[in-house]
Amino acid sequence: MVNWDEINAFNAGTATKVYNALGAHPVENGFRFSVWAPNAGAVYIVGDFNDWEVAKDALEPLGHSGIWSIVIPNAQEGQRYKFAIRYRGGSEIFSKADPFAKRQELPPATASVLFQSRFSWSDDEWLSRRKETQSLNAPISIYEVHLGSWRRPNGDAPNYKEIAEELVAHVLRAGFTHVEFL
Repeated sequence: MVNWDEINAFNAGTATKVYNALGAHPVENGFRFSVWAPNAGAVYIVGDFNDWEVAKDALEPLGHSGIWSIVIPNAQEGQRYKFAIRYRGGSEIFSKADPFAKRQELPPATASVLFQSRFSWSDDEWLSRRKETQSLNAPISIYEVHLGSWRRPNGDAPNYKEIAEELVAHVLRAGFTHVEFL
């Protein structure tokens, strides 16, 4: 089901959870795909579920929001996909990864990958204290880190899981309050 409240808030510039309206979201027996493409003349979804055929599955515009959407009943977790966009007045079609995708193929491949998180958050205690430590008056100190050059075990660029514990320990030891990944 389309979240019209979030779409209206998006168009008004007040959306805080647009990730719930855009991207790929599981629905009964498939996935809903939505993308903001205000200058598009046509938008298609291509992927493993339709043999990457461009004109097979056209998204429909949602009113005048600039958002296009479609439900693909046979789309399944783990399948790759992209949006295929033809700009208004143009004839060429451009394939684009989903900017709200929860997973991507590993480079050099560039498709998005359907994924449904099963992670169970356990940060209720932190959320209840957040106002105290993250008010507009609280001091912040941001540590900017580039994953590919921070630490290179064995000379290879690490992934987030490989550096998580060491990075958190380093940031806390150094007294930073926030981390920005470049």
